Amino acid sequence: MLVLHEPGDGQDSNANFADLKPDDVRVYFTLTVRTETPMTGAPGGAGATLRREKLEAGDVLNERYEIGGVLGSGGMSTVYRAYDRNAQHNVAVKVLEPLIASSTGARKFFAQESRLLRQLEHPNLVRAYDVGYRGGLSYYVMEILPGGDLKTLIDKGPLSLAETMRITLPILDCLEYLHRSLIIHRDIKPSSILFNELGVPKLTDLGVAKVPSKTGTIITRAGMTRPGHIVGTPRYMAPEQIMGHSVDQRSDLFAFGVLLFECLTGRIPFSGDTEFEIMRSILENSLPLPRTLNAAVPIEVEAVIIKLMAKKPQDRYQTAAEVKEALIQVSAIQPSEVSPVPLRLPRTFRRREDEAALRRPGHPALAVVEMLAGVATEVLEGLRYISVRPSPLLCGGLTCHQSCRETASQTL
Repeated sequence: MLVLHEPGDGQDSNANFADLKPDDVRVYFTLTVRTETPMTGAPGGAGATLRREKLEAGDVLNERYEIGGVLGSGGMSTVYRAYDRNAQHNVAVKVLEPLIASSTGARKFFAQESRLLRQLEHPNLVRAYDVGYRGGLSYYVMEILPGGDLKTLIDKGPLSLAETMRITLPILDCLEYLHRSLIIHRDIKPSSILFNELGVPKLTDLGVAKVPSKTGTIITRAGMTRPGHIVGTPRYMAPEQIMGHSVDQRSDLFAFGVLLFECLTGRIPFSGDTEFEIMRSILENSLPLPRTLNAAVPIEVEAVIIKLMAKKPQDRYQTAAEVKEALIQVSAIQPSEVSPVPLRLPRTFRRREDEAALRRPGHPALAVVEMLAGVATEVLEGLRYISVRPSPLLCGGLTCHQSCRETASQTL
């Protein structure tokens, strides 16, 4: 992932990127640099203070998480396998690199990702359990996903259509859920899709997502993006994202198209020796046809990819639901094989129109509520009947006096 901006004051957010020269553009890569940072916990006893260049197996973070080893590492953070002493199960602990943590922007990226993962809930979105700062380390705890990532799978060769659909259709469900929550991921790529022990795909990397503010308006990078700035991974960026223009759900769908292309062909559609050349290729070059790289790709699926990766957002599919419907039709996948999107969105991000839709006549949720109300009414009527009808045990059974028998017959 990179952050790119134009030199100068950065006020011209609509400058023509294609007219820029390599020397006119500065690309900032986050570098992994390890420093000695104090942390709490050690094999020798809880609460002991260590100064290490990195967490090591046997360290205990916050007197709770026993570090077992490194699961993965990136430019901004390292993910460790750990054991949660309180919950008594394995987890993953994502730790922000100490030197990177000195950057205000990096800390905001990290805080946003942990906050979103704790607030959102979807079967194909990684879950976060805890967040903290201890001994100079910013970290959050999430479910462990030992099945590797999609990038590793693609590196072994193109996937079959069935395998591609098994992985990508649930991710589409997750994207639909995020978009209905007014969240744009902005960094969809194979390494952002991990698998649990059962092979279920999970979407991660929400640090650079475009999210709604508390007032309902849209902000970018939690208020961190200035005009002319670009965030994301160049080879998966939509043209409007490269140009620094406003992005929406259709930008995510472009990246999803690149993902489909790569799954089925084993390579990315636009390449270059540098990130700059890749971005220029996306803007200027025509999309190579997937079937020229893999003849096994059905022509109908190729047509879906072509539409997903149209240069102009208005020429693409407009929603993730449209893409899912098209893929199910052309790939002969049964809708029951795709996990449904949860009806209830997180209250933090739910739109008023979604709430209004739940009250419209004929809505499935409204029908369920009406059914439950009818059942509750019948139960209450039954309780009233029981409370009014005299009990033989209390009134003497067959020898009950005449007034009780008359009351019982009236109740019946």
